[in-house]
Amino acid sequence: MSRVTVISAKRLDSATLDGIISRIRKKAGEDVEINIEIDSDLIGGIIIRHDDIVYDGSVRYQLERIKRQLKR
Repeated sequence: MSRVTVISAKRLDSATLDGIISRIRKKAGEDVEINIEIDSDLIGGIIIRHDDIVYDGSVRYQLERIKRQLKR
């Protein structure tokens, strides 16, 4: 069993959360323990940590990526 943490800026509605959990379980191909966290410092979006892998879909990350691209 692997561990997955879903971090969002605010509480997700149950339909959204169910969809995310369903996709995580399908992608993992195994039973997963899911922990939900709220981080009010996020501007928006979500971050998913699956064991040692981080999927960062936060607005903060997207803005940082654009900033780095503009500096090139």
